[in-house]
Amino acid sequence: MVFVGLMVVLITYYGHTSKNKVMTEFRSFDKDDFVRLKDEYEKALALGNEQFVFDKQVLLVSYAKYLIEYLESKFNK
Repeated sequence: MVFVGLMVVLITYYGHTSKNKVMTEFRSFDKDDFVRLKDEYEKALALGNEQFVFDKQVLLVSYAKYLIEYLESKFNK
């Protein structure tokens, strides 16, 4: 078994406060994380939510779409 992991930057936007905040964090993804991210993204999309929580991080659905596309291109090589 070969471990494949990627390090990506998660950008979290906190827009529900009087002072909008953007937080950047480096996070690694393995194949299992990628599958969980896709599942949570699809649930949020089906519910019409603009954001969702993944591993204690709030992600925008619109950002997650591009993150998933990027990870797919790396994991499906």
